[in-house]
Amino acid sequence: MKGSIRTYIIPAVIFTALAVLFVVFVFMPSVQKVNTDFPNYYVSANMYLDGKDLRTAYDNVAFSRELLLYGIEGQIVSFVPYPPLTALLMLPIARLEPLTAKLYWNIFNLLLLAASIIVIKKLVTLDLFSVGIIFFLSAYALANNFLFGQAYMLVLFCLVMSIYFMIKGHSLQAAVFLSLSIVLKFYTVFFIFLFIFKKEYRLLVYTIVITGLLYIPAILFTGFDLNYFYYTQIMTRLGDGWVGTVYAAEYQSFVSLLHRQFDAEPMFNPNPLLRSSLLFYLFKFTYIFTILTCSIVYLKPGKENLKLQIALFCTVCLLLLPLNASYQYVVLIPAVIFLAEHFIQQKKFIMAVAVVIVMALVNSPVQVKLTAMFKDSPFFIFAYVKLFGLLFLWIVNLRLLKSAAEPSYYSRRMKKFFAIAGVHVVLLTAISLYMNKPIDDGAEFVQTGATYLVSMPSAVGGRVIWTECVNEKFVLRSNFGFSYEKENVFYPVFTDSMHIAFETIENRKPKQKILDVKTGIQRDASSLRLNVPPVEGSTELVSIEGKIWHRTIPPFLETQLTSGKQFCYFPVFAGSDSMYFCSDRYRGVGFTALYKRKIAVESP
Repeated sequence: MKGSIRTYIIPAVIFTALAVLFVVFVFMPSVQKVNTDFPNYYVSANMYLDGKDLRTAYDNVAFSRELLLYGIEGQIVSFVPYPPLTALLMLPIARLEPLTAKLYWNIFNLLLLAASIIVIKKLVTLDLFSVGIIFFLSAYALANNFLFGQAYMLVLFCLVMSIYFMIKGHSLQAAVFLSLSIVLKFYTVFFIFLFIFKKEYRLLVYTIVITGLLYIPAILFTGFDLNYFYYTQIMTRLGDGWVGTVYAAEYQSFVSLLHRQFDAEPMFNPNPLLRSSLLFYLFKFTYIFTILTCSIVYLKPGKENLKLQIALFCTVCLLLLPLNASYQYVVLIPAVIFLAEHFIQQKKFIMAVAVVIVMALVNSPVQVKLTAMFKDSPFFIFAYVKLFGLLFLWIVNLRLLKSAAEPSYYSRRMKKFFAIAGVHVVLLTAISLYMNKPIDDGAEFVQTGATYLVSMPSAVGGRVIWTECVNEKFVLRSNFGFSYEKENVFYPVFTDSMHIAFETIENRKPKQKILDVKTGIQRDASSLRLNVPPVEGSTELVSIEGKIWHRTIPPFLETQLTSGKQFCYFPVFAGSDSMYFCSDRYRGVGFTALYKRKIAVESP
């Protein structure tokens, strides 16, 4: 009797202590500052309510300007990875002040956290406090959802509810919640493979149909053209991992690792192992189909080992993401709980503790320090702590399923599946190489500051100015030693060689100024038009859907100047026979560097 009381009290005490620490060091700080990801949801919702063109949200410069207009300062964020549906998530609280809105959002997240713990408890033999402890030990995975104001607690809740109904045998309800999670953040879509190879065809059909139906109102509200642009122009690049600081080891994915080895970028990855699109795609698809083949080969119809199979695919969802962020790892929590329960039932307590520790480690200060220690060293592979942690949990889970399989049958099945996977690897590699041909438009990289967002150049004579993001602000830089950091600078343009007009945001309103380069004296420039296509004689440069065109005025003879799957912005003449422009080639979508290119001017 005393032992059972002690068994109950100890988890209760630990859970209470962790809950208090969470409130003090996570929840309370989270509602005192607006940072990182929350502005993406909040500002896009306000843009939608104000009838603004949401397509501008996919321009990092324009969206950062919108942040200032809606009262969020000291932040540089990117809406690019987010589907248009994201703009609808915070509509009910969008008109509140940013900090108030984040408070309500995180209270909602607290309710989702509590509900997720309760629902998972109904599926396992562990007590409620032990389940809660594992949730809190997910560390940054849980904490950063609150600190950053992310939406993955909603994804987790939908996934947990779907898992609950899967195990209870209610296909329709399971499909509804899984479809919601897919529409919200997409990466739980890999559960479809679980349904296919477990022959859960009803669940498969329900999920596909309901997901499609959910997209209909999202498209109706946000617009077909916007969604078409996102899924055809942006999503295709995101699928190859071109997100944000793509070469940074902090993005703990296999695709990010491949970019470091096989893609070159003059500033951030100048010396890859070998520049080769062939090897990038070959390794990418080999990895994907190896993970999928090994994961599906031990699946069997029925409910035998269903929780272990679900746990496996929670891990697969993360392993197959092009880039991983800490807050996405909340979907790993159900997997670890199911694994821990299995090992406890088998009285393998060391393994139960091990899987929880690995989950905690991959989202902890230890992981951050190890990544920082090794990312720029010859042993950079050791920086990928999260990737190795995921692979460990995946292999442990796989071995549990394998031990319950029939060796001879599954040996034949494995050979068959790997043969099929090999065909897909070859086909997808060939298709990807054809659709992502190397960029060859003659543009030359211009060395500027070490920043991921260089934009808005202007040139006169031999002088060039541009903006860079430094300390969460758009500051002005030049090739003649001049810089300006007093306030955010948008759309700077030379009015002559000694004066620069620009826009800034003051008290949530745009204000135009002219700056004297020599004296620093400012004056009003409200009568000027900024951010207009540059004209040289009877020709102009325009950026249309990420491509730069040179055309005469009239009769509008057009010549395309840039090519490839990247976006190019802000073209300006550098004399009559060349131009400067910004491009995100070999970088994350929208994170631009400065380039220069010769142009052939056609006679009107």
